[in-house]
Amino acid sequence: MIMDLNEKNANINTYLRKSPNDEQFSIEYTPFLSICIPTYNRIDELEKLVLNILKLNIQELEIVILDNCSTDNTIIRLKKINDSRLRVYSNNENIGGNLNIIKVATYARGIYSMICLDKDWIEAEYMQSFIYTLKTNPSVDFGYCKLDIDKDDTNEIEYHYGGFDATFHLGYLSKHPSGYFFKTKKYINSAFFSNNISTYPKKFAFFQDIIIAELAEKGDALIFKLPLLNMKALIDLNINKTYTYSDNSMWWFPKQRLQEYSIYIMHASKSSLKYKERYKIIENLFRCGFIFSTYYYYYCMNDNNVISHYSIKFKKIKPIDFIFIGYKYCKTFLNLNNNMKYSDKIIIIFKTFYIEITNRNKIVKILYRYVSYILKKFKRKNISFSEKWRLLNNHNGTVAKNPFRFEKVHVGKKTYGELNVFDSSNDNTILKIGNYCSIAHDVIFLLGAEHQNNNISTFPFKVRLFGYYREALSKGDIIVNDDVWIGINATICSGVSIGQGAIVGAGSVVTKDVPPYAIVCGNPAKIIKYRFDKSICEKLLGINICELFDKFTEKDIKLIYTPLTIDIIDDIIKNE
Repeated sequence: MIMDLNEKNANINTYLRKSPNDEQFSIEYTPFLSICIPTYNRIDELEKLVLNILKLNIQELEIVILDNCSTDNTIIRLKKINDSRLRVYSNNENIGGNLNIIKVATYARGIYSMICLDKDWIEAEYMQSFIYTLKTNPSVDFGYCKLDIDKDDTNEIEYHYGGFDATFHLGYLSKHPSGYFFKTKKYINSAFFSNNISTYPKKFAFFQDIIIAELAEKGDALIFKLPLLNMKALIDLNINKTYTYSDNSMWWFPKQRLQEYSIYIMHASKSSLKYKERYKIIENLFRCGFIFSTYYYYYCMNDNNVISHYSIKFKKIKPIDFIFIGYKYCKTFLNLNNNMKYSDKIIIIFKTFYIEITNRNKIVKILYRYVSYILKKFKRKNISFSEKWRLLNNHNGTVAKNPFRFEKVHVGKKTYGELNVFDSSNDNTILKIGNYCSIAHDVIFLLGAEHQNNNISTFPFKVRLFGYYREALSKGDIIVNDDVWIGINATICSGVSIGQGAIVGAGSVVTKDVPPYAIVCGNPAKIIKYRFDKSICEKLLGINICELFDKFTEKDIKLIYTPLTIDIIDDIIKNE
Protein backbone atom coordinates (compact mmCIF):
# COMPACT_ATOMS: atom_id res chain seq x y z
CA MET A 1 0.00 0.00 0.00
CA ILE A 2 1.32 3.46 -0.88
CA MET A 3 1.03 5.83 2.05
CA ASP A 4 -1.30 8.82 1.58
CA LEU A 5 0.82 11.60 3.06
CA ASN A 6 -2.08 13.99 3.53
CA GLU A 7 -4.10 11.57 5.62
CA LYS A 8 -1.68 12.00 8.51
CA ASN A 9 -0.69 15.16 10.32
CA ALA A 10 2.74 14.31 11.60
CA ASN A 11 6.33 15.47 11.49
CA ILE A 12 8.04 14.57 8.22
CA ASN A 13 10.46 12.38 10.18
CA THR A 14 7.51 9.98 10.73
CA TYR A 15 7.81 9.03 7.07
CA LEU A 16 11.59 9.17 6.92
CA ARG A 17 12.34 7.46 10.25
CA LYS A 18 14.76 4.56 10.19
CA SER A 19 14.10 1.22 11.83
CA PRO A 20 15.58 0.79 15.35
CA ASN A 21 18.32 -1.52 14.09
CA ASP A 22 19.45 0.75 11.24
CA GLU A 23 23.08 1.95 11.36
CA GLN A 24 23.93 5.54 12.21
CA PHE A 25 27.07 7.46 11.25
CA SER A 26 29.96 5.13 11.93
CA ILE A 27 33.00 6.42 13.80
CA GLU A 28 35.10 3.53 12.53
CA TYR A 29 34.42 4.06 8.84
CA THR A 30 33.34 7.25 7.13
CA PRO A 31 33.61 7.04 3.34
CA PHE A 32 34.12 10.24 1.40
CA LEU A 33 31.20 9.70 -1.00
CA SER A 34 27.94 7.78 -0.68
CA ILE A 35 26.08 7.02 -3.90
CA CYS A 36 22.43 6.86 -2.84
CA ILE A 37 20.07 4.84 -5.03
CA PRO A 38 16.33 4.67 -4.28
CA THR A 39 14.75 1.73 -6.09
CA TYR A 40 11.49 0.01 -6.89
CA ASN A 41 11.04 -2.98 -9.22
CA ARG A 42 14.04 -2.31 -11.47
CA ILE A 43 16.46 -5.00 -10.38
CA ASP A 44 17.86 -5.68 -13.87
CA GLU A 45 18.93 -2.07 -14.46
CA LEU A 46 19.93 -1.62 -10.81
CA GLU A 47 22.21 -4.65 -10.77
CA LYS A 48 24.08 -3.44 -13.88
CA LEU A 49 24.46 0.03 -12.35
CA VAL A 50 25.80 -1.29 -9.03
CA LEU A 51 28.31 -3.66 -10.64
CA ASN A 52 29.51 -0.87 -12.92
CA ILE A 53 30.27 1.35 -9.90
CA LEU A 54 31.83 -1.40 -7.79
CA LYS A 55 34.33 -2.30 -10.48
CA LEU A 56 36.13 0.91 -9.46
CA ASN A 57 38.97 0.40 -7.02
CA ILE A 58 37.89 3.34 -4.84
CA GLN A 59 37.63 2.33 -1.19
CA GLU A 60 36.42 5.76 0.01
CA LEU A 61 33.16 5.21 -1.88
CA GLU A 62 30.02 3.35 -0.81
CA ILE A 63 26.68 2.52 -2.44
CA VAL A 64 23.53 2.89 -0.35
CA ILE A 65 20.32 1.36 -1.75
CA LEU A 66 16.86 1.86 -0.26
CA ASP A 67 14.28 -0.54 -1.66
CA ASN A 68 10.67 0.69 -1.60
CA CYS A 69 9.04 -2.76 -1.16
CA SER A 70 9.85 -4.14 -4.59
CA THR A 71 8.18 -7.36 -5.77
CA ASP A 72 10.89 -8.45 -8.24
CA ASN A 73 13.38 -10.10 -5.81
CA THR A 74 15.49 -6.94 -5.58
CA ILE A 75 16.80 -7.69 -2.08
CA ILE A 76 17.60 -11.37 -2.85
CA ARG A 77 19.64 -10.54 -5.95
CA LEU A 78 21.49 -7.63 -4.33
CA LYS A 79 22.53 -9.80 -1.38
CA LYS A 80 24.42 -12.02 -3.82
CA ILE A 81 26.83 -9.15 -4.54
CA ASN A 82 29.75 -9.65 -2.15
CA ASP A 83 31.27 -6.21 -1.60
CA SER A 84 31.52 -4.35 1.73
CA ARG A 85 31.01 -1.05 -0.06
CA LEU A 86 27.39 -1.99 -0.85
CA ARG A 87 24.73 -1.47 1.83
CA VAL A 88 21.08 -2.36 1.15
CA TYR A 89 18.00 -1.31 3.14
CA SER A 90 14.28 -1.78 2.66
CA ASN A 91 11.25 0.21 3.81
CA ASN A 92 8.62 -1.46 5.96
CA GLU A 93 5.95 -0.07 3.63
CA ASN A 94 5.91 1.71 0.28
CA ILE A 95 6.30 5.42 1.07
CA GLY A 96 6.12 6.61 -2.53
CA GLY A 97 8.95 7.32 -4.95
CA ASN A 98 9.40 11.01 -4.12
CA LEU A 99 9.93 10.46 -0.40
CA ASN A 100 12.14 7.44 -1.03
CA ILE A 101 14.52 9.73 -2.94
CA ILE A 102 15.12 11.96 0.09
CA LYS A 103 15.01 9.16 2.66
CA VAL A 104 17.84 7.16 1.07
CA ALA A 105 20.36 9.91 1.93
CA THR A 106 19.58 9.54 5.64
CA TYR A 107 21.31 6.14 5.51
CA ALA A 108 24.50 7.56 3.99
CA ARG A 109 27.73 7.56 5.99
CA GLY A 110 29.78 9.56 3.50
CA ILE A 111 30.97 13.12 3.96
CA TYR A 112 29.19 13.79 0.65
CA SER A 113 26.20 11.98 -0.81
CA MET A 114 25.00 11.85 -4.41
CA ILE A 115 21.59 10.74 -5.70
CA CYS A 116 21.30 8.38 -8.66
CA LEU A 117 17.98 6.83 -9.70
CA ASP A 118 17.88 3.13 -10.49
CA LYS A 119 16.99 3.80 -14.12
CA ASP A 120 19.99 6.09 -14.78
CA TRP A 121 23.67 5.37 -15.39
CA ILE A 122 27.02 6.44 -13.91
CA GLU A 123 30.08 6.63 -16.16
CA ALA A 124 32.56 5.09 -13.74
CA GLU A 125 35.62 6.52 -15.52
CA TYR A 126 34.73 10.05 -14.31
CA MET A 127 34.14 9.14 -10.65
CA GLN A 128 37.73 9.75 -9.58
CA SER A 129 37.67 13.23 -11.15
CA PHE A 130 34.41 14.00 -9.34
CA ILE A 131 35.82 12.97 -5.94
CA TYR A 132 38.99 14.98 -6.61
CA THR A 133 36.89 18.06 -7.47
CA LEU A 134 35.00 17.83 -4.18
CA LYS A 135 38.21 17.33 -2.19
CA THR A 136 39.83 20.38 -3.75
CA ASN A 137 36.74 22.51 -3.09
CA PRO A 138 35.98 21.75 0.58
CA SER A 139 33.80 24.87 1.01
CA VAL A 140 31.19 23.41 -1.39
CA ASP A 141 28.07 22.26 0.47
CA PHE A 142 26.05 21.02 -2.48
CA GLY A 143 25.64 21.05 -6.26
CA TYR A 144 24.76 18.86 -9.18
CA CYS A 145 26.37 17.00 -12.05
CA LYS A 146 25.16 18.06 -15.49
CA LEU A 147 23.41 15.18 -17.19
CA ASP A 148 23.93 13.74 -20.67
CA ILE A 149 27.00 15.79 -21.62
CA ASP A 150 29.04 14.79 -24.67
CA LYS A 151 32.40 13.39 -23.60
CA ASP A 152 34.33 16.00 -25.59
CA ASP A 153 32.04 18.88 -24.63
CA THR A 154 33.75 20.41 -21.59
CA ASN A 155 35.95 19.70 -18.60
CA GLU A 156 35.02 22.73 -16.55
CA ILE A 157 33.30 23.29 -13.21
CA GLU A 158 31.00 26.19 -12.34
CA TYR A 159 31.17 27.71 -8.85
CA HIS A 160 28.45 29.72 -7.08
CA TYR A 161 28.72 31.44 -3.69
CA GLY A 162 26.14 30.89 -0.97
CA GLY A 163 23.22 33.34 -0.81
CA PHE A 164 21.62 34.92 -3.86
CA ASP A 165 24.17 33.53 -6.33
CA ALA A 166 23.69 29.88 -5.35
CA THR A 167 19.92 30.22 -4.84
CA PHE A 168 19.34 31.86 -8.22
CA HIS A 169 21.42 29.37 -10.19
CA LEU A 170 20.73 26.13 -8.30
CA GLY A 171 17.61 26.63 -6.19
CA TYR A 172 14.13 25.52 -7.29
CA LEU A 173 15.29 23.99 -10.59
CA SER A 174 12.79 21.09 -10.63
CA LYS A 175 15.66 19.01 -11.92
CA HIS A 176 15.81 15.29 -12.43
CA PRO A 177 17.03 13.96 -9.02
CA SER A 178 20.04 12.08 -10.37
CA GLY A 179 23.24 14.08 -10.06
CA TYR A 180 22.42 16.16 -7.00
CA PHE A 181 25.17 15.94 -4.37
CA PHE A 182 25.56 17.51 -0.93
CA LYS A 183 27.34 17.30 2.39
CA THR A 184 25.39 14.55 4.10
CA LYS A 185 25.08 16.04 7.58
CA LYS A 186 24.06 19.48 6.32
CA TYR A 187 21.42 17.87 4.12
CA ILE A 188 19.96 15.80 6.96
CA ASN A 189 20.08 18.76 9.37
CA SER A 190 18.27 21.14 6.98
CA ALA A 191 15.08 22.83 8.17
CA PHE A 192 13.00 20.71 5.78
CA PHE A 193 13.34 17.61 7.94
CA SER A 194 11.72 19.36 10.91
CA ASN A 195 8.73 20.67 8.90
CA ASN A 196 5.24 19.21 8.73
CA ILE A 197 4.77 17.30 5.49
CA SER A 198 1.02 17.97 5.45
CA THR A 199 1.83 21.53 4.34
CA TYR A 200 2.79 20.11 0.94
CA PRO A 201 0.30 18.86 -1.68
CA LYS A 202 -0.19 15.16 -2.21
CA LYS A 203 2.27 13.76 -4.77
CA PHE A 204 4.50 16.87 -4.66
CA ALA A 205 7.46 15.81 -6.80
CA PHE A 206 10.26 18.14 -5.77
CA PHE A 207 10.99 17.87 -2.04
CA GLN A 208 14.66 17.68 -3.04
CA ASP A 209 14.57 21.16 -4.59
CA ILE A 210 13.20 22.67 -1.38
CA ILE A 211 16.12 21.19 0.57
CA ILE A 212 18.62 22.39 -2.04
CA ALA A 213 17.18 25.94 -1.87
CA GLU A 214 17.64 25.91 1.91
CA LEU A 215 21.26 24.80 1.54
CA ALA A 216 21.83 27.53 -1.07
CA GLU A 217 21.01 30.35 1.34
CA LYS A 218 24.26 29.83 3.22
CA GLY A 219 26.30 27.22 1.39
CA ASP A 220 28.55 27.45 -1.67
CA ALA A 221 27.62 25.35 -4.68
CA LEU A 222 29.34 23.69 -7.61
CA ILE A 223 28.17 22.38 -10.98
CA PHE A 224 30.26 19.45 -12.22
CA LYS A 225 30.37 19.45 -16.02
CA LEU A 226 32.09 16.19 -16.90
CA PRO A 227 29.72 13.46 -18.23
CA LEU A 228 29.51 11.49 -14.98
CA LEU A 229 25.77 10.72 -15.13
CA ASN A 230 23.39 9.90 -17.95
CA MET A 231 19.61 9.75 -17.85
CA LYS A 232 17.63 6.94 -19.39
CA ALA A 233 17.33 7.74 -23.09
CA LEU A 234 13.92 8.83 -24.34
CA ILE A 235 13.87 5.91 -26.72
CA ASP A 236 13.90 3.57 -23.70
CA LEU A 237 11.12 5.37 -21.83
CA ASN A 238 8.32 3.36 -23.42
CA ILE A 239 10.02 0.16 -22.25
CA ASN A 240 10.66 1.29 -18.67
CA LYS A 241 7.40 2.51 -17.15
CA THR A 242 7.25 4.88 -14.19
CA TYR A 243 5.66 3.73 -10.92
CA THR A 244 5.52 7.10 -9.17
CA TYR A 245 2.73 8.94 -11.00
CA SER A 246 -0.77 8.32 -12.27
CA ASP A 247 -2.74 10.05 -15.01
CA ASN A 248 -4.25 12.65 -12.67
CA SER A 249 -1.08 13.46 -10.71
CA MET A 250 1.54 13.84 -13.47
CA TRP A 251 4.22 16.27 -12.30
CA TRP A 252 4.39 18.07 -15.65
CA PHE A 253 0.61 18.68 -15.92
CA PRO A 254 -0.36 22.38 -15.55
CA LYS A 255 -2.24 21.78 -12.30
CA GLN A 256 0.80 20.19 -10.68
CA ARG A 257 3.10 22.87 -12.10
CA LEU A 258 0.85 25.55 -10.60
CA GLN A 259 1.16 23.91 -7.17
CA GLU A 260 4.88 23.36 -7.61
CA TYR A 261 5.79 26.95 -8.48
CA SER A 262 3.39 28.41 -5.91
CA ILE A 263 5.28 26.39 -3.29
CA TYR A 264 8.62 27.58 -4.66
CA ILE A 265 7.53 31.24 -4.67
CA MET A 266 6.14 31.07 -1.14
CA HIS A 267 9.30 29.31 0.08
CA ALA A 268 11.58 31.89 -1.62
CA SER A 269 9.53 34.72 -0.11
CA LYS A 270 10.41 33.50 3.38
CA SER A 271 14.16 33.30 2.75
CA SER A 272 16.67 35.52 4.53
CA LEU A 273 17.75 37.20 1.28
CA LYS A 274 17.20 40.90 0.60
CA TYR A 275 13.92 41.99 -1.03
CA LYS A 276 15.60 42.82 -4.37
CA GLU A 277 17.28 39.40 -4.41
CA ARG A 278 14.03 37.62 -3.55
CA TYR A 279 12.31 39.65 -6.30
CA LYS A 280 14.78 38.44 -8.94
CA ILE A 281 14.40 34.83 -7.81
CA ILE A 282 10.58 35.04 -7.79
CA GLU A 283 10.59 36.72 -11.21
CA ASN A 284 12.65 33.84 -12.58
CA LEU A 285 10.41 31.27 -10.88
CA PHE A 286 7.27 32.85 -12.35
CA ARG A 287 8.73 32.77 -15.85
CA CYS A 288 9.94 29.18 -15.53
CA GLY A 289 6.59 28.05 -14.14
CA PHE A 290 4.76 29.75 -16.98
CA ILE A 291 6.99 28.12 -19.61
CA PHE A 292 6.70 24.66 -18.03
CA SER A 293 2.91 24.98 -17.64
CA THR A 294 2.44 25.80 -21.31
CA TYR A 295 5.23 24.92 -23.78
CA TYR A 296 6.71 22.00 -21.86
CA TYR A 297 3.26 20.54 -21.30
CA TYR A 298 2.52 20.86 -25.02
CA TYR A 299 5.77 19.15 -26.04
CA CYS A 300 5.33 16.30 -23.53
CA MET A 301 1.78 15.64 -24.72
CA ASN A 302 3.09 15.38 -28.28
CA ASP A 303 5.91 12.96 -27.46
CA ASN A 304 4.78 9.32 -27.83
CA ASN A 305 7.72 8.03 -25.76
CA VAL A 306 6.81 10.25 -22.82
CA ILE A 307 3.13 9.33 -23.01
CA SER A 308 3.99 5.64 -23.08
CA HIS A 309 6.46 5.93 -20.20
CA TYR A 310 3.91 7.61 -17.94
CA SER A 311 0.98 5.50 -19.23
CA ILE A 312 -1.29 8.48 -19.89
CA LYS A 313 -3.85 9.24 -22.56
CA PHE A 314 -2.99 11.57 -25.42
CA LYS A 315 -4.75 14.94 -25.38
CA LYS A 316 -4.60 17.48 -28.18
CA ILE A 317 -3.61 20.89 -26.78
CA LYS A 318 -5.55 23.77 -28.35
CA PRO A 319 -4.85 27.55 -28.20
CA ILE A 320 -7.81 28.00 -25.85
CA ASP A 321 -6.08 25.62 -23.40
CA PHE A 322 -3.04 27.90 -23.30
CA ILE A 323 -5.24 30.93 -22.73
CA PHE A 324 -6.96 29.24 -19.81
CA ILE A 325 -3.68 27.95 -18.32
CA GLY A 326 -1.96 31.33 -18.70
CA TYR A 327 -4.86 33.22 -17.16
CA LYS A 328 -5.14 30.84 -14.20
CA TYR A 329 -1.37 30.92 -13.64
CA CYS A 330 -1.26 34.74 -13.58
CA LYS A 331 -4.34 34.98 -11.37
CA THR A 332 -2.90 32.53 -8.83
CA PHE A 333 0.38 34.44 -8.74
CA LEU A 334 -1.39 37.75 -8.09
CA ASN A 335 -3.38 36.16 -5.26
CA LEU A 336 -0.37 34.63 -3.48
CA ASN A 337 0.20 36.13 -0.05
CA ASN A 338 3.98 36.22 -0.37
CA ASN A 339 4.80 39.70 1.01
CA MET A 340 5.51 41.10 -2.45
CA LYS A 341 4.28 44.45 -3.70
CA TYR A 342 1.29 44.09 -6.00
CA SER A 343 2.87 46.45 -8.54
CA ASP A 344 5.97 44.25 -8.63
CA LYS A 345 3.81 41.24 -9.44
CA ILE A 346 2.24 43.14 -12.36
CA ILE A 347 5.71 44.04 -13.64
CA ILE A 348 6.81 40.39 -13.46
CA ILE A 349 3.77 39.27 -15.49
CA PHE A 350 4.36 41.92 -18.19
CA LYS A 351 8.07 41.18 -18.42
CA THR A 352 7.44 37.46 -18.78
CA PHE A 353 5.03 37.99 -21.65
CA TYR A 354 7.32 40.55 -23.27
CA ILE A 355 10.43 38.36 -23.12
CA GLU A 356 8.61 35.43 -24.68
CA ILE A 357 7.05 37.67 -27.34
CA THR A 358 10.51 38.92 -28.33
CA ASN A 359 11.42 35.28 -28.88
CA ARG A 360 8.65 35.36 -31.50
CA ASN A 361 6.64 32.65 -29.78
CA LYS A 362 3.20 32.43 -31.38
CA ILE A 363 1.57 30.96 -28.28
CA VAL A 364 2.61 33.89 -26.12
CA LYS A 365 1.47 36.37 -28.75
CA ILE A 366 -2.00 34.87 -28.38
CA LEU A 367 -1.80 34.95 -24.60
CA TYR A 368 -0.54 38.54 -24.59
CA ARG A 369 -3.86 39.72 -25.99
CA TYR A 370 -5.48 38.56 -22.77
CA VAL A 371 -3.11 40.37 -20.40
CA SER A 372 -5.31 43.47 -20.44
CA TYR A 373 -8.24 41.28 -19.45
CA ILE A 374 -6.28 39.93 -16.49
CA LEU A 375 -5.39 43.46 -15.44
CA LYS A 376 -9.01 44.55 -15.63
CA LYS A 377 -9.98 41.70 -13.34
CA PHE A 378 -7.45 43.05 -10.86
CA LYS A 379 -8.44 46.72 -11.04
CA ARG A 380 -5.75 47.96 -13.42
CA LYS A 381 -8.09 49.15 -16.16
CA ASN A 382 -6.40 52.35 -17.34
CA ILE A 383 -2.80 51.76 -18.23
CA SER A 384 -1.21 53.83 -21.00
CA PHE A 385 1.25 52.69 -23.65
CA SER A 386 4.14 54.51 -21.96
CA GLU A 387 3.21 52.95 -18.59
CA LYS A 388 3.23 49.48 -20.14
CA TRP A 389 6.67 50.20 -21.62
CA ARG A 390 8.02 51.28 -18.24
CA LEU A 391 6.58 48.18 -16.57
CA LEU A 392 8.48 46.04 -19.05
CA ASN A 393 11.69 48.06 -18.88
CA ASN A 394 12.55 48.72 -15.27
CA HIS A 395 16.11 47.63 -16.16
CA ASN A 396 16.59 50.84 -18.16
CA GLY A 397 15.46 54.48 -18.14
CA THR A 398 13.88 54.81 -21.58
CA VAL A 399 10.54 56.52 -22.20
CA ALA A 400 8.19 55.60 -25.06
CA LYS A 401 7.12 58.87 -26.72
CA ASN A 402 4.85 57.27 -29.33
CA PRO A 403 3.10 53.88 -29.70
CA PHE A 404 5.05 51.10 -31.42
CA ARG A 405 5.04 47.32 -31.42
CA PHE A 406 6.68 46.06 -28.22
CA GLU A 407 7.99 42.91 -29.84
CA LYS A 408 10.05 44.96 -32.34
CA VAL A 409 11.96 47.15 -29.87
CA HIS A 410 14.57 45.82 -27.41
CA VAL A 411 16.58 48.06 -25.07
CA GLY A 412 19.41 47.00 -22.77
CA LYS A 413 20.14 47.86 -19.16
CA LYS A 414 20.92 51.37 -17.86
CA THR A 415 20.19 52.98 -21.25
CA TYR A 416 18.13 56.17 -20.92
CA GLY A 417 16.31 58.67 -23.15
CA GLU A 418 13.27 59.09 -25.39
CA LEU A 419 12.13 56.51 -27.93
CA ASN A 420 10.43 57.95 -31.02
CA VAL A 421 10.06 54.84 -33.18
CA PHE A 422 8.28 55.05 -36.53
CA ASP A 423 7.41 51.72 -38.10
CA SER A 424 4.70 51.15 -40.69
CA SER A 425 6.18 48.01 -42.22
CA ASN A 426 4.88 44.45 -42.15
CA ASP A 427 8.25 42.72 -41.81
CA ASN A 428 10.08 41.39 -38.74
CA THR A 429 12.78 44.04 -38.54
CA ILE A 430 13.72 45.16 -35.03
CA LEU A 431 15.29 48.09 -33.22
CA LYS A 432 17.90 46.80 -30.77
CA ILE A 433 19.60 49.26 -28.45
CA GLY A 434 22.42 48.07 -26.22
CA ASN A 435 23.44 48.79 -22.65
CA TYR A 436 24.62 52.08 -21.15
CA CYS A 437 23.45 54.16 -24.13
CA SER A 438 22.51 57.87 -23.94
CA ILE A 439 19.63 59.07 -26.16
CA ALA A 440 18.84 62.80 -26.25
CA HIS A 441 15.46 64.51 -26.82
CA ASP A 442 13.66 64.18 -30.17
CA VAL A 443 15.86 61.42 -31.60
CA ILE A 444 13.91 59.57 -34.32
CA PHE A 445 14.32 55.91 -35.26
CA LEU A 446 12.90 55.24 -38.75
CA LEU A 447 12.55 51.46 -38.48
CA GLY A 448 10.03 51.00 -41.29
CA ALA A 449 9.07 54.21 -43.09
CA GLU A 450 10.46 53.86 -46.62
CA HIS A 451 8.17 54.55 -49.61
CA GLN A 452 8.58 52.49 -52.75
CA ASN A 453 10.28 54.75 -55.31
CA ASN A 454 10.77 52.62 -58.42
CA ASN A 455 7.13 52.56 -59.53
CA ILE A 456 4.75 55.18 -60.99
CA SER A 457 4.13 56.91 -57.62
CA THR A 458 5.52 57.06 -54.09
CA PHE A 459 2.01 57.60 -52.73
CA PRO A 460 0.85 54.80 -50.31
CA PHE A 461 -2.25 53.75 -52.26
CA LYS A 462 -2.75 50.52 -50.27
CA VAL A 463 -3.09 52.28 -46.93
CA ARG A 464 -4.67 55.58 -47.94
CA LEU A 465 -7.19 54.31 -50.51
CA PHE A 466 -7.62 50.53 -50.33
CA GLY A 467 -7.88 49.77 -46.60
CA TYR A 468 -4.52 48.08 -45.97
CA TYR A 469 -3.04 48.48 -42.47
CA ARG A 470 0.66 48.85 -43.35
CA GLU A 471 2.78 48.94 -46.49
CA ALA A 472 5.99 50.89 -45.74
CA LEU A 473 9.36 49.31 -46.51
CA SER A 474 12.47 48.87 -44.39
CA LYS A 475 16.14 48.43 -45.23
CA GLY A 476 16.68 46.18 -42.21
CA ASP A 477 17.24 46.17 -38.46
CA ILE A 478 18.59 49.16 -36.57
CA ILE A 479 21.33 48.03 -34.20
CA VAL A 480 22.71 50.46 -31.62
CA ASN A 481 25.56 48.80 -29.75
CA ASP A 482 26.66 49.44 -26.15
CA ASP A 483 27.81 52.81 -24.81
CA VAL A 484 26.51 54.90 -27.75
CA TRP A 485 25.58 58.59 -27.34
CA ILE A 486 22.98 59.98 -29.80
CA GLY A 487 22.59 63.78 -29.81
CA ILE A 488 19.40 65.86 -29.89
CA ASN A 489 17.23 65.78 -33.06
CA ALA A 490 19.29 63.02 -34.70
CA THR A 491 17.57 60.63 -37.13
CA ILE A 492 18.59 56.98 -37.42
CA CYS A 493 17.45 55.28 -40.63
CA SER A 494 16.61 51.61 -41.11
CA GLY A 495 19.34 49.09 -41.94
CA VAL A 496 21.95 50.96 -39.89
CA SER A 497 24.36 49.62 -37.25
CA ILE A 498 26.04 52.02 -34.83
CA GLY A 499 29.20 50.59 -33.30
CA GLN A 500 30.15 50.43 -29.63
CA GLY A 501 31.15 53.74 -28.06
CA ALA A 502 30.20 55.84 -31.11
CA ILE A 503 28.81 59.40 -30.91
CA VAL A 504 26.12 60.75 -33.25
CA GLY A 505 26.13 64.54 -33.34
CA ALA A 506 22.99 66.67 -32.83
CA GLY A 507 20.75 66.92 -35.90
CA SER A 508 22.62 64.23 -37.82
CA VAL A 509 20.88 61.88 -40.24
CA VAL A 510 22.53 58.45 -40.08
CA THR A 511 22.07 56.51 -43.32
CA LYS A 512 25.11 54.21 -43.16
CA ASP A 513 26.86 52.07 -40.53
CA VAL A 514 28.93 53.92 -37.95
CA PRO A 515 32.21 52.27 -36.84
CA PRO A 516 32.95 51.73 -33.13
CA TYR A 517 34.16 54.84 -31.28
CA ALA A 518 33.61 57.07 -34.33
CA ILE A 519 32.14 60.58 -34.03
CA VAL A 520 29.74 61.37 -36.91
CA CYS A 521 27.87 64.55 -37.78
CA GLY A 522 25.87 66.05 -40.66
CA ASN A 523 23.18 65.15 -43.17
CA PRO A 524 24.05 62.53 -44.23
CA ALA A 525 26.26 61.77 -41.22
CA LYS A 526 29.99 61.48 -41.93
CA ILE A 527 32.93 60.53 -39.75
CA ILE A 528 34.56 63.61 -38.20
CA LYS A 529 37.12 61.72 -36.13
CA TYR A 530 37.52 58.84 -33.70
CA ARG A 531 37.31 59.25 -29.94
CA PHE A 532 40.61 57.47 -29.33
CA ASP A 533 43.72 56.20 -31.08
CA LYS A 534 43.40 52.89 -32.91
CA SER A 535 45.28 51.00 -30.17
CA ILE A 536 42.87 52.22 -27.48
CA CYS A 537 39.82 51.37 -29.63
CA GLU A 538 41.10 47.85 -30.21
CA LYS A 539 41.77 47.45 -26.49
CA LEU A 540 38.23 48.53 -25.60
CA LEU A 541 36.69 46.22 -28.20
CA GLY A 542 38.68 43.32 -26.78
CA ILE A 543 36.94 43.45 -23.40
CA ASN A 544 33.33 43.12 -22.30
CA ILE A 545 32.67 46.80 -21.67
CA CYS A 546 29.30 46.22 -19.98
CA GLU A 547 30.66 43.74 -17.47
CA LEU A 548 33.30 46.34 -16.66
CA PHE A 549 30.69 49.10 -16.22
CA ASP A 550 28.58 46.83 -14.00
CA LYS A 551 31.44 46.64 -11.50
CA PHE A 552 31.98 50.40 -11.20
CA THR A 553 31.26 51.93 -7.79
CA GLU A 554 31.44 55.45 -6.40
CA LYS A 555 35.08 54.93 -5.42
CA ASP A 556 35.91 54.62 -9.14
CA ILE A 557 34.63 58.12 -10.06
CA LYS A 558 38.09 59.69 -10.38
CA LEU A 559 39.30 56.85 -12.60
CA ILE A 560 36.16 56.92 -14.76
CA TYR A 561 36.44 60.65 -15.48
CA THR A 562 40.19 60.70 -16.24
CA PRO A 563 41.07 61.08 -19.98
CA LEU A 564 41.61 57.60 -21.32
CA THR A 565 45.03 56.09 -22.12
CA ILE A 566 46.23 52.52 -22.57
CA ASP A 567 47.70 52.56 -19.07
CA ILE A 568 44.40 53.72 -17.54
CA ILE A 569 42.50 50.93 -19.35
CA ASP A 570 44.95 48.39 -17.90
CA ASP A 571 44.54 49.91 -14.43
CA ILE A 572 40.74 49.76 -14.67
CA ILE A 573 40.79 46.13 -15.79
CA LYS A 574 43.30 45.22 -13.10
CA ASN A 575 41.34 46.94 -10.32
CA GLU A 576 38.06 45.34 -11.35
